[in-house]
Amino acid sequence: MTDLTQSPVCRLLGIRYPILQGGMTLVGNWRLASAVSAGGGLGVVSAGRMDTATFRREIAMALDATDQPVGVNIPIGRQHDWIRACFEVAIDSGIKIVLMGGGDPKPWCPLVKDAGKLLGIVTATPEQAAKAEAAGADLVVAESIEAGGRTSRDELAGVTLIPAAAERVSVPLVAAGGFVDGRGLAAALCLGADGVQMGTRFMLAEESPVHEKTRRAMVESGITDTMVVGARHRMGRRVLRSAAAENVQRCEPEASLEEMIDLLSGEWSLRGLHEGDTVRGMVACGQGVGLIHDVLPAAEIIANIMGEAATHLARAADLVRAADGAPAPDA
Repeated sequence: MTDLTQSPVCRLLGIRYPILQGGMTLVGNWRLASAVSAGGGLGVVSAGRMDTATFRREIAMALDATDQPVGVNIPIGRQHDWIRACFEVAIDSGIKIVLMGGGDPKPWCPLVKDAGKLLGIVTATPEQAAKAEAAGADLVVAESIEAGGRTSRDELAGVTLIPAAAERVSVPLVAAGGFVDGRGLAAALCLGADGVQMGTRFMLAEESPVHEKTRRAMVESGITDTMVVGARHRMGRRVLRSAAAENVQRCEPEASLEEMIDLLSGEWSLRGLHEGDTVRGMVACGQGVGLIHDVLPAAEIIANIMGEAATHLARAADLVRAADGAPAPDA
């Protein structure tokens, strides 16, 4: 059996297990990031919706709380001054890797590479994955349509995106989108990835700042209880089904771009995530939410995932041996 602790992702990042926490705005704070890192994965502090002073403080607190590697995620958009300031904060800190996504990463890559930090880029197509490596990415995340939050217009499912991206890159590849358990990790590895990034699963960690009412709504959800809003205006986001999300969907056909920007402002996320308002607020989460049935400490989540992955990989290997006529290892 392959030793998953020797995955290229683990060797690159200096982590024990090939599991990364997704960079989740309003969720990826110091407490969650440090708990994931202490549990053997890579915890990530997300700069989204933080001013630079808060971002600096959150990174420092995460690094103080664990002696394991910690990363950051910086969303790329139109706020260039803020983005540059966030990169400067990250570069000046002791974090292991800077991850970015959501926009064109190329102008920002030299800031990270020149500082000697590891660079990770989130992509949604095989072509983007290849361009990310060419731009200097040390690690590429291939995020499929099953993921929560921002969605790609290409709408590629993980079962096709991951192997296609694996054919295009030589750096470690991380699969994202719908992965919440050991079965998902095993599947991602078999599809050609070197590890997984999980957002929704860690939203339901005990250390997550998500409101208790929202957690209950997520745990009670099924795999069909997410929906994509904003896609008509190229602002697609996968969110938990709610009255607010359904209202946005109803408004989309007639709404102007400005109206959609207002409807999808960060206020809905604050209500949903931090206030527990799943009627007026919206909660970004992936389709894998329907496979999550409990709230556990981050370290326990990671340990369970690794145990499940080993079981399912062994089962798959036994099935292949049986089909090939070879005896099972304990036969």
